[in-house]
Parts: sequence; C-alpha cells; structure tokens
Amino acid sequence: MRPPTPAQQAALERLDRTAGPRRRYTSSHSGASIVSQFRRYLEREDANQIGQALYEFLTMKVPSIIAHFGLVAPDGQFRVYYAEPALLLVDIYQQREMLDRRLARQDPDTVYADGQDELAVTRQLLELAEQHLERVLRAARERTRSRDLDRARDLASRHGFELVEQAAAAASDGVAADDPRTR
Repeated sequence: MRPPTPAQQAALERLDRTAGPRRRYTSSHSGASIVSQFRRYLEREDANQIGQALYEFLTMKVPSIIAHFGLVAPDGQFRVYYAEPALLLVDIYQQREMLDRRLARQDPDTVYADGQDELAVTRQLLELAEQHLERVLRAARERTRSRDLDRARDLASRHGFELVEQAAAAASDGVAADDPRTR
C-alpha cells in the first residue's frame, strides 16, 4: 500500500480531529477525477467516459451498483450495462436515502489522493445527477422510442406492411398534424 499523499495526510488528520480517530482508507484516485468522469459520462451520454476511478467509487460506495467483475470485457461488462446513463441514475436514486444517511453521519471512511473524502465526492455526484436528470431521462425515452419504432418497422416490413407516422398520414389526408383527432 502506498503512503498517503500530503493532501490525504492533512485530510486524515482533520477527520481524526473532527470525526474522531478510526481506521480510514486512502485511494490512489483523486476525488476530482471521479467527479470529472461522472460529469463527462452524463454530458456526453457515453459509457466510455467511465474510468477506473468512477467505476471503483460507484461499486464501493453506492449499494446496488454491481461490479460486473470488471469495467470492460472480457473481465466485466460495467460499461455495457450502464451504456444508458438513465439506468445508472435510477440505480443511484434508489439508494438516495442511504446515501443521505451516510452524508448526515459526517464520518467518511475513504480519502482520495487530492484530499477530498467520499462524502465530498458523493455530494458532487448527487449534484451532477440532479442537474442532468431531466435531460438524461428525456434522451433515454427518445432513444427507447426510436429503437422501438425501428424494430416495429423492421417487423412490419418482414410481413409486407409499412408503418407510417401519424403526422405524415394525417398530412396526406388533409388533416392538421396537431389536430387531436389524429392522436
């Protein structure tokens, strides 16, 4: 095990004074890198933005986030499983009560290389999740709708049918697309 960085040592000493002395762990990852990876993952909606730092944080600090034996194949399928950011946000929000209790306890057990502790990192991740939640869920619904329609079109064409969107069909019938009778 590597010795603590100066920032970790200062944080460990501060925690011993404020939360009481006990065994705490150090991580070679920085809290900033965890937060940065999560931000990029949500903003780009790209699971390739999940690096080892974020992967380890999520699997160690958020219950129900399963390690999948590794971040990438062949060892694991974490990035594949969480390719849809909405799924990860749902899994995090299902643990919100437990995370809030841990935050309220004010007694972290891990300090990162830059001196941030797990509670500071957790707060930042929850803030990012809140900021991106609506957009991520809306994009996920649209991707799901698009995939479903593509499958339906494919299935219909295999059986000699063509699906036509309602707005296009209504326009060809001379009815306004926003007319409630076309819904």
